[in-house]
Amino acid sequence: MIYLHKPYIEQKNKKARLVFDIDIDDEKKQAWFEVDKEYEKYLCDDRVDAIFVGVLNYAMREGHDIKSDSYLTNDIYFKVTEYLIPSLIKYSSLHDIKIDIKTKKAPTNAGGVGTGLSCGIDSLHVVLTKKDLKDKDFALTHVCINNVGAFNECYEDDLDEVRKNAIARSKSLAKELKLPLIVTDSNFAEVIPQMHHKTHTYSSTFAILCLEKLWKVYYYGSSGIDFSYFNLKNNDEDDCCSYELLSLDCFSTKNLKIYSEGGALSRLEKTKDICKSKFFRKYLYVCTAKEENCGVCDKCMRTILSLYAIDKDLTPYKNIFDIDYFYQHKEEYYQFLYNNH
Repeated sequence: MIYLHKPYIEQKNKKARLVFDIDIDDEKKQAWFEVDKEYEKYLCDDRVDAIFVGVLNYAMREGHDIKSDSYLTNDIYFKVTEYLIPSLIKYSSLHDIKIDIKTKKAPTNAGGVGTGLSCGIDSLHVVLTKKDLKDKDFALTHVCINNVGAFNECYEDDLDEVRKNAIARSKSLAKELKLPLIVTDSNFAEVIPQMHHKTHTYSSTFAILCLEKLWKVYYYGSSGIDFSYFNLKNNDEDDCCSYELLSLDCFSTKNLKIYSEGGALSRLEKTKDICKSKFFRKYLYVCTAKEENCGVCDKCMRTILSLYAIDKDLTPYKNIFDIDYFYQHKEEYYQFLYNNH
């Protein structure tokens, strides 16, 4: 049994924390999500939407029912229990769990339109295609950099330095874009340890719903595959991006729509869309090993090969990749492509 207590807000220096006390069987845990004080008014402390979504996949893996003394937005309760859970358990070893939480209507919000700003391909595609939309109901008003699991043990460099560098990069880009950057922090990934590729949609939505009173629209950068790859089979083992077309709709409400942005495109098509942008050539960061693009990890190699396929001249990208190394070791990159095709 997982019991979610009513969340509450604590002030700490110039920060505000949304705190979640959680009982998992007889073990007590505490998760928190932190923002600058100016965003405290948007923290959603009158319901458990955020932490419910955050622990949902974990609960289904471990066979834990979920209860609470607080509320869950009725849209989320209905869609998760009617569509998401039945769909996932049908094609996996995940458990059918019971949800015992009172419901109420979705909260109002400030009309914000947000997205994450990791500076990867998916992230930059959102920013560069949604910033200046004519329809202001869908044009970006804020960008975020969240710490809910992406900064993990895959990095060879010190994680604090990786995150510090990522924040500095995002701040610089946000300033050029003239968009406010919300920098958040959380211990969620430590309190509820999960494999990132199997649960990133859940942990990212946790961060979105913590600020549920801010967002009207939130763009979640789809993970490089288009909607034709939608798949529920073996969903307990595969990347959760394969069914985010379903999950993100189930985590949306009448007042907040979470989009799988770029889902109509492959990552190569996204790269072609934005690679000519000065922001791309200055800020792109895809590495999963170092605090700067190393050029030899899987994601760096994949990105360099994509750029080379688009345009044989890599000179415009010399500030984000060591292109001389690529030209000198081209056969190694081709072998990588062959091995991973």
